[in-house]
Amino acid sequence: MWGNPAAALRLTPLPFGVQRVSEPEVAPDGLLVQGVLSQPRVGARYFGSYCLHVPPWASGWLLVSTNLEPSSVGGASLDVDVDALILAIPSQANGRGWAERVLPIPDARDLAGAVAYAQWVWPDGQGGWLTSGALAFEVQ
Repeated sequence: MWGNPAAALRLTPLPFGVQRVSEPEVAPDGLLVQGVLSQPRVGARYFGSYCLHVPPWASGWLLVSTNLEPSSVGGASLDVDVDALILAIPSQANGRGWAERVLPIPDARDLAGAVAYAQWVWPDGQGGWLTSGALAFEVQ
């Protein structure tokens, strides 16, 4: 389905303060592309993450960590450090393969410069797991 997966990632722009730190896996409907709902700013009430091309109606997790430590889970590459998790949010995709979670950033100036890493994890339907690429968020 995807002739050039890297080109598909370049077509998903990221705002200042967000960068890709790993590549997504290919799900049946395409790359599990992670993006953000807004720039990660102090006081951003609607900051959050979304994931595209999730198996429809799948139940998975959005993992947020303070560190990267590559590992493997059910045959999938996990990049966030599970020993440094600050959030593990259960999530469900809709029937079109879209999932999102709002992660409000408190209005606290001391959060400026804080960095977190996020990655989505979804069942592959065959007993294993699929992961989005990880993103780094630096609060502005």
